[in-house]
Amino acid sequence: MEDRRRRLSFLAENPREDLDVELKDWLDLNQREHQADLAKAMLALANHGGGFVLVGYDNDTETPTVPSAEVAAQYDQDRVNGILQRYADPQVHVELARVEDADGNPHPIVVVPGGHTVPIRCQRGGPNGAHVRQHAIYIRRPGPESSEPQTAAEWAALMRRCVLADKEALVDQMRSILVPMAAEATREGAPVPDRHRDWVERSQHRFEQLNEDAFGGVEQGPFAYGYWRAAYTIVPPVTEFSLTELSQRYRNVVGKETGWPVGYEMHRGDARPRPYEGCIELWLAEELNDPAVCDYWRACPNGTAC
Repeated sequence: MEDRRRRLSFLAENPREDLDVELKDWLDLNQREHQADLAKAMLALANHGGGFVLVGYDNDTETPTVPSAEVAAQYDQDRVNGILQRYADPQVHVELARVEDADGNPHPIVVVPGGHTVPIRCQRGGPNGAHVRQHAIYIRRPGPESSEPQTAAEWAALMRRCVLADKEALVDQMRSILVPMAAEATREGAPVPDRHRDWVERSQHRFEQLNEDAFGGVEQGPFAYGYWRAAYTIVPPVTEFSLTELSQRYRNVVGKETGWPVGYEMHRGDARPRPYEGCIELWLAEELNDPAVCDYWRACPNGTAC
């Protein structure tokens, strides 16, 4: 921990762009275009194997700049992760540290992890096409700069990093399997299966995407004051069947609920269930726009629902 703090202090006091370090002037995180600019840097560093975004430095002179109090207050870990969640697929969690430069001025430093088993793609374009485009993959290139791979060698380096990370993850899984049962029984809790974690994350991304398209974000629509989420994954996976049969099975399930059951279907206007990426989903927020009843649910034939 102390070594990490010293490394961050060194970066803040000696700002210099490198393949694993990107300098950014103070970005106004209330502006969508600036959010896309920051997201591009984080996506590229994630695919590079990890790195740091130093905020509050002139990119040309590598000298500190002074922000307004309003802009400086925008930088917190939840805010930065919320921006990255809108763009990254699969999800990446970053850390935000505050470190002083040589003159004692505080700077946010975004710590971006590496070691991903698949390339991190950009799942949406920036506003008016600014900075990032949908489905693009960004890396750190000599310059240094954040951009898409342009040569076969750059693609090969990216895939090699993913393969090595996947190999390490596989070794860790094998090691956990070989732990004696007695030792395993003494552990507190249990790891969340990757399949369920991936399902929950993808469902959350879809929920946020629908809110973004309809209201400009979760915070702008009927869920501004909060919402609850539940999900399940049947293990082992059930034998998949058609979406029509899945929808029929949900209609046939009758319980003793005091309200709408999970998988509730409406059959008017835009409130009907619809297929999406191999699942069926129901989205009532645009139709009803009432937080008490604007449910969203999705389910897949393999035994997952949210």
